[in-house]
Amino acid sequence: MLRSFYPIVSPAELVRAWRERPQYFAGAVIIGTSGDKIRLPDGRIFDLIYAVDGNPADRRWQVIEPGPAEDGGRFPLEPGPLLFVDPDQLGTPVAGVVFESLVAGRLAQLGGVDAAIGVHEQTIVSASSSEGFAASYWDTVRWAEGNLAGHVSSQASMDLAGVVQQSGAMGEAIVSTESSYDNPPESPDMPDLPRGRARPEDIPPTGTAVPRD
Repeated sequence: MLRSFYPIVSPAELVRAWRERPQYFAGAVIIGTSGDKIRLPDGRIFDLIYAVDGNPADRRWQVIEPGPAEDGGRFPLEPGPLLFVDPDQLGTPVAGVVFESLVAGRLAQLGGVDAAIGVHEQTIVSASSSEGFAASYWDTVRWAEGNLAGHVSSQASMDLAGVVQQSGAMGEAIVSTESSYDNPPESPDMPDLPRGRARPEDIPPTGTAVPRD
């Protein structure tokens, strides 16, 4: 675990591992003047850093009991998913030209994709342009703004106070005229009309008629 997750070998990194992954230490505590050893609950002590007081480049993680090295004295590690890799078993590395040809082929396939992305980028740029908005603003808002300015100017030239005063005077005149016609007017005196001339048949005879030739 220490070799896999903590490449820097130092007492500080040991304390960090002990805090971050306590399950790997089985309840042990860190001891030692240099902080490179642990003591298990059963009393056993293990040294975890090789050459802790020497050159940092020579340090490495280990799990051994303190004292002279003996065969079989190393603390056995449980098998896990991480294994050491033997460089001699890797074989000859693949030539770089093969990898380059694979990458070049994949990049060539992306040529059409790049052109398609360019088309979409142009569409986005055109849609986000402010020219259409500016033209629409000039055709609508600017035109309405000019008309509004004219209406405001004409209203400013009007004497609204005089108009209101005239309207009030007209109202008073209407009220005063209405009061004169609260009662119907009296019937006028009609003069005697002259009689017309009497018709001949209405005049009685006054003498004897004399026949004429």
